[in-house]
Amino acid sequence: MKFIYYILLLLLFLGCKKTDPTPKDFISYYSFNGNTNDSKGTNSAISIYRARLTDDKNGNINSAYYFDGNSYIEFPKPAIKNDFTVSLWAMLESIPTEGTIRTAMSIGSSGGDQLINVANNYYGVSGGALTSYNEDGSNLVLSPNALSSMVAKKWVHLAFTRDGQNFKAYIDGKQIGSLAVEGKSAGYGYGTQRFYIGNRHTGQGFIGTIDEVKVFERALSIEEISQLSSN
Repeated sequence: MKFIYYILLLLLFLGCKKTDPTPKDFISYYSFNGNTNDSKGTNSAISIYRARLTDDKNGNINSAYYFDGNSYIEFPKPAIKNDFTVSLWAMLESIPTEGTIRTAMSIGSSGGDQLINVANNYYGVSGGALTSYNEDGSNLVLSPNALSSMVAKKWVHLAFTRDGQNFKAYIDGKQIGSLAVEGKSAGYGYGTQRFYIGNRHTGQGFIGTIDEVKVFERALSIEEISQLSSN
């Protein structure tokens, strides 16, 4: 009788157990828990300039990196081309001054990159500005065009995806737009391709804190992006 009882308890437990839907097929993951190591073990930092460890969004010490506008962390370029997702958490120290832009991450070089910015009326764009360059030098920009989408001292989840058909951008798990790729390949410029956190090859450095940077070699679904933003 006891045996049957324990079997029933086990079946009940298995039936109620939830699986973690967070995507596990990232090619680079930077948790910044005390270091800049890639949890995948392949793309750890090449150099760190003036970036310093600080508290993350949950108050854990030395678990995120603060950037002062001139600092950056450089990594090897991840092995992505046309199908990918980039996801991160960011907290602005202050809103950029009008007419300027700050870069949270960039993958590429002169002539083209894939990047996440925060803008204040920069060429008419304000708020989170997620940008994907094409190989021909043209670019795709998605933004809510509202400075209120980025609030100083508040953590925000930013992500974008690209595949053979569309470029999509998300803020706090909600899709803010989609643009057709129109058969064009993603562009990474004509110089030495780099992966910067907190800056870009042109400068435009981020002022604030960045954490939980993930790169996937496919375009995640809106449900998967939502899961990343809720963690």
